[in-house]
Amino acid sequence: MDFSSKSLELCKSYSNQTDQLLKISKQTYEKYDNSLSKLHLIIRELNKQLIILKETSTQFNDKYNTFTNDFTSLSNQKQSLFTSIDNKLEILKKKHLDKGLVFKNNTNSNNNNNNNNKSIEDDNNENNDVNNNNNNNNNNNNNNNNLNTLYDFIDIESLELIKNQFLSELSGLNEICDKSKQIYKSTNESNLEMENRFLEIQKQYNKQIEESNSLSDLLTQQNTLYKTVQNQLINVASQCDFITFYKPSPSSPSSPTPPPTPPQQQQQQQQQQQQQQQQQQDFNINNKKEQIQLLLTSSLENIQLMSKNVKDIENQFKESCGIYTLVYLLNEKLSFGNDFSENWETFERFNCIFEQRLAGANYFIGELYSLGKWYDLFDESYDNLLEEVKRRQKEYLRQKTIAEQFNEELKHNYNQEIQNRLKFYDSYGKYLPVSLFSTISDQPISFQVKQIIEESVIDYSFNPLNLKRSSPINQQQQQQQQQQQQQQQPQQQQQPQQQQPPNS
Repeated sequence: MDFSSKSLELCKSYSNQTDQLLKISKQTYEKYDNSLSKLHLIIRELNKQLIILKETSTQFNDKYNTFTNDFTSLSNQKQSLFTSIDNKLEILKKKHLDKGLVFKNNTNSNNNNNNNNKSIEDDNNENNDVNNNNNNNNNNNNNNNNLNTLYDFIDIESLELIKNQFLSELSGLNEICDKSKQIYKSTNESNLEMENRFLEIQKQYNKQIEESNSLSDLLTQQNTLYKTVQNQLINVASQCDFITFYKPSPSSPSSPTPPPTPPQQQQQQQQQQQQQQQQQQDFNINNKKEQIQLLLTSSLENIQLMSKNVKDIENQFKESCGIYTLVYLLNEKLSFGNDFSENWETFERFNCIFEQRLAGANYFIGELYSLGKWYDLFDESYDNLLEEVKRRQKEYLRQKTIAEQFNEELKHNYNQEIQNRLKFYDSYGKYLPVSLFSTISDQPISFQVKQIIEESVIDYSFNPLNLKRSSPINQQQQQQQQQQQQQQQPQQQQQPQQQQPPNS
């Protein structure tokens, strides 16, 4: 096969290669462009899902912070409240009872027992009820005998029961907070991982967008190289045609006509001309071959460059396809079957349990605050009780003195009235008929001031030895209602009684 045929075969091969490379470049770039468009839509949807996830995570974090704040608040209140109650109980332990006051209470209880015993003899239908009352009174007497300080009035068992119930609820809250903390930690780690994945996807996508311009330039370069190679191949084909169909041109007509020579000399001249033409022809052919070789070499280089560009475009497309792997993994993480939805359901259950236990803890700590308030009022009320006992004794003595003075005056007036009536009778009455004034000999009416003990209008049913019967708040409300009723009822301090003396 001669040089021209080989060159034409190369041209044909190079042309097919350039066609194939340009076709691959266009197809790959089109796939790449479509891939970026799809990635843009996918990333936008992923961003929407992440925004929803962030909003849900914000609600999750807010609830967890509420859990933590409520539990911390109760824990802080527990320490200060327990310390305050212990200090108040220590004060009550040091507050000794007035022995005279306790003795009076025991005496009154014994008197009540005696009265109850008398009522037993008078009313047989109420024996069982009265016996129960006697037993209760005896128990109260035994309790009173053991009362030395205000602390002895406190129901420590009830106090410890409320404390233990509060600590139980607080322990349950602590357990829920610990479990919620684990969920909170794992959820935040999962969300952070998904956010980092999304940022990596967005970073690579932005990188692809930036490199898409250079890829477009590569495609433009491919088109340019393709045209260049095609032009070069066309030039090679024309050069090959020149070599194949080349004919030496006749001698130039402008050359001077040689003078006539003998036949032998003329033959030599023809041979020389043919040799010169052959040399010129060989020179032209060699020159064309060199040009063909240069063109083929340049075409090969351009084809190699096109092949390199194709690889770059394909590599760029593969990198964009690699983003789809990250997108798939992130989408699988964001699917409805992920750990976050399960954690959220678990957290919702914890929320219901937490609310119930929180309500219980708030109730018991409210009871403890009420007890602490009652301990303060109990201490203060006992001090005022001692002053009230002194005031009542003083008032009793004052009223007794007034009553004795009244009795003396009434007795004196009664005796004086008798003397006046006897004097009238001696002077005039004995001369009057009885039918005229039948009561002329009657004795005067006698008045006396007596001590009257009435039933109390105040309900003293509250027993400080059993705090379960009434809370301090209810006691204050009952006392206020009793005071209002007491103010509405008329108070009767003295009641004169009439006593008819025997007829004289």
